[in-house]
Amino acid sequence: MGTARTGAERLAGGTGQLADGAQQLAEGSAEAGDGAQQLADGAGRLEDGATQLHDGATQVDDGANELADGAVALDDGAGELADGSEELRDGLAESQGDIPAYTDDESDALSETAAEPVQMSFERAHELTRFGEGLAPLFLAISLWVGGMAIFLMMPPFSSQAAARGVGPVRLLAGGLVPAQLLGLVQTAIAVGALHWLVGVSMDDLPLMMGLAALTSVVFVALNHGFGALFGPVGKFVALVLIAMQISGAGGTYPVSTLPQFFQVIHPYLPMTHAVDAFRGAIGGGWIDPAGDLLWLGGWLLLGIALGLAGALKEGRRASAPTPQDAEPLPA
Repeated sequence: MGTARTGAERLAGGTGQLADGAQQLAEGSAEAGDGAQQLADGAGRLEDGATQLHDGATQVDDGANELADGAVALDDGAGELADGSEELRDGLAESQGDIPAYTDDESDALSETAAEPVQMSFERAHELTRFGEGLAPLFLAISLWVGGMAIFLMMPPFSSQAAARGVGPVRLLAGGLVPAQLLGLVQTAIAVGALHWLVGVSMDDLPLMMGLAALTSVVFVALNHGFGALFGPVGKFVALVLIAMQISGAGGTYPVSTLPQFFQVIHPYLPMTHAVDAFRGAIGGGWIDPAGDLLWLGGWLLLGIALGLAGALKEGRRASAPTPQDAEPLPA
């Protein structure tokens, strides 16, 4: 019994130790499982790292091959550079005597050219040096028109005595127009002479200026004569209105494009427009449209003569009409 009791106590103690050992074994098994998992994860990372290492080694190998090829190309380029340097040295040695030597003035000129490689030089054709030379064409045309008006303030368009004698319309027209034209030519010579010799307006072609002014005077006198011959006192008012329109629309002071639309429309048809253009050509040179200006002035001259002829016919009929004093008395 004592032996059994002792054995039982030993068995109980061994059983407790066995239980403790079993507990430790279970905990150790859990730790071993965790370690095995960590070992598996580490093995995966190790495999990825080995793959990356392999790829890097491959890239290093490719780069080494490219570096080797570049080294070969660099060696070839260095050889070519050496050859080019020798050629440059030889070329500089050969051209040393060809390099020009510049003086200080030439160096300054070259530096200015390099600083301003492009320069513009303006040369004005038909330049007018004074402001009065630009206004002279307009004021000469105005004076010739006013002179034509003034002539018929001093004399009638027709001779009443010639009309009473039954002179034909052409002779009646010539009798009234020719003396006025002669006065207009005298006025023209005085105006152009004073403009050139007294005022000092320079003219590129003085004989041409004299001829154009004479033609303009003939046209203006014919128009003023025609207005007065056909319309009487109303014709003088028409001539006054026409000169006012021409002063504004002839383009003698301002460019035509800056004028009001009305004057831009009538500008090409006014006689003073073409007279001013012709005078500009004679004063400054470079007459732009001689044929057009002369054609328009000729057309206005024909219009003035036609108006004067119509007025002569009208005057002849009026003079030949019986008056109350010429009528026969009624029988008693």
